[in-house]
Amino acid sequence: MGFIPVENAIGLAKTFQSQIILVNVLLADIKNEKARLLLNESAIKQLGVIRDWIKSEGLITGEPVLEFGSPL
Repeated sequence: MGFIPVENAIGLAKTFQSQIILVNVLLADIKNEKARLLLNESAIKQLGVIRDWIKSEGLITGEPVLEFGSPL
């Protein structure tokens, strides 16, 4: 697929026989509700694509965690 951080996580999970849980934090201060909903839908879709990729590598992954807040 070609996304190096995910490829690294897959390699580490295989090495240490562990599972991967995807976590994404979206900015909480999005004022426009429509923009917030579109961003949320897009993030959920992309997390699903990455989760399917991880599963296709034979790894266990739980439901992605998507939160609104400060990523720092």
